[in-house]
Amino acid sequence: MAQNHNMLLQQRLLGLQALLNAVHFSGSLDANAVKGAAREHFVRYFWSEFFPANQRMSSGQIIDSHGNDSGQVDIAIEFGFGPSFALGDQRLYLAESVAAVIEVKSNLAAQWGEVITKANQVKQLKRDIAYLQTHDTTQDNKHLKDIPFVVVGYDGYGDIDDLARKLLKANQGHESPLIDAALSIRRGAFVTSDGSLQASGGHSLLGLCAFITKQIGAVSRVLPSFDRYVKSTPIPTCPPGQGTSAGRIIGDGGSWSPV
Repeated sequence: MAQNHNMLLQQRLLGLQALLNAVHFSGSLDANAVKGAAREHFVRYFWSEFFPANQRMSSGQIIDSHGNDSGQVDIAIEFGFGPSFALGDQRLYLAESVAAVIEVKSNLAAQWGEVITKANQVKQLKRDIAYLQTHDTTQDNKHLKDIPFVVVGYDGYGDIDDLARKLLKANQGHESPLIDAALSIRRGAFVTSDGSLQASGGHSLLGLCAFITKQIGAVSRVLPSFDRYVKSTPIPTCPPGQGTSAGRIIGDGGSWSPV
């Protein structure tokens, strides 16, 4: 019975992989549409297939309490309990509200430079976050400061070994991984930076699903703090006759004081 279930899963994964490839190929001749279509197809045919509707993701920008900015990201996966702010069909995220970032490319080999640039922008962000008290003494708060960064490409570096070498080279010289995981859809290859998870063929999609689920699970056991945003934000002066005067937030209790 278990083997039959595995066959059903394998057939479903191969079908999804074929669908993603077919949809992407059908629009690949239109160079102007490729960039936006790559993300749209991935969200429609992968994210909505694997994850429940209440697990929100969106494109937008991420900031941290130190003044860093990610620029535009393709997919920010929300923590689930932190605030984010709608900007039309985009969102503005606080770093502590983001569980992971996914960058989607049409061709990893042709656009690897763009991947590195975006990964550096995301990794400069630092989350003010710590594990809740647990009995597990192996948990380390240090790695929680960085937002996990994943790159997905429809083509390019379709072999697991090639993809692993690209991640190893990209992460050299960094204290923590610059790119945490990568997926190439066309031939099917998924690897994590630490080598703990690798998958090929249709199961490469499941590998990405497993990795993202792990990141969401990691931040579900933490306590994010948004205090720094409040304490570092000056209250602007109100126009005459329109409410309170200028002020600032002071103290641990966040009390208000006039300037």
